[in-house]
Amino acid sequence: MRAHSYSLCPSDPGAGHTRRRFITMGALFSILLSTGVETHGLQLLLQGLGFSVGFFLVILTGAALFTEANVLLPVSALNCSRTDMLRRGIKFWVLAWVGNLIGTMLTGWVVSLAQVYSPEHYELLSSVVAKKMHYQQVGGAEGWFSLVLSGMLGNWMVGMAAFLAVMGRTIIDKFVPIFLAVSLFVAGNFQHSPANMAYFSMIMPTGAGPGWWDAMRWSIIPAGIGNILGGSYWSHYHCGTGYVLHAANNAQSASCYDRLARADQLSARQTTTLKG
Repeated sequence: MRAHSYSLCPSDPGAGHTRRRFITMGALFSILLSTGVETHGLQLLLQGLGFSVGFFLVILTGAALFTEANVLLPVSALNCSRTDMLRRGIKFWVLAWVGNLIGTMLTGWVVSLAQVYSPEHYELLSSVVAKKMHYQQVGGAEGWFSLVLSGMLGNWMVGMAAFLAVMGRTIIDKFVPIFLAVSLFVAGNFQHSPANMAYFSMIMPTGAGPGWWDAMRWSIIPAGIGNILGGSYWSHYHCGTGYVLHAANNAQSASCYDRLARADQLSARQTTTLKG
């Protein structure tokens, strides 16, 4: 994949909005896979697998999550002026966030009309949502501060999953890092605004859940702030890699695999010399 394909300069966050609903389907799959599993670790692993499928489909279809903007900033800085990057970045955040919210709400509503699941399914869904609303019980500035920090960690993991997927050459190469990073994010209960939207969108149509007002105040909005800060922090310390991706798009630049091959050859020569 080319670096400029992931730059904010040419991206259109308003396009393909229906594909963002894969996040809700991933959240649904995570509950379906883990329902009835009593072993806690295995249950979390299956939830990670289910959710990673939804995120994997987002990556493959080129759909946009608003938290991607932070990870794309280093590459965008190489292709856009700072003013243009800031303007497009804000546009990306706003349109993608609104699109993610509308897409997840609509998908959750359609699923609730189309399907009926077991009581165990809804019990597990309620448990997952309760964990995401834990910070409301803490309350005040302390609750918000902890939630923002959790959002920073969450987008670090999700951003790493997206970044490593770009480096993959095959479907397996792309899915494995997504599965590992997303499973860690899910098991750690780190907060991610689009993911939280997805789980809330599935429970709200049932008449359960905290209600959208409390969900916004004590999950979606502060988690989103943490996602922006966490993604920006992560991308700041990996901007060198963004340069590598930009250089890899140049026809005169050797691929990473070629560089690694030359490094291996050099290492082999050094080893032979030492043995001699």
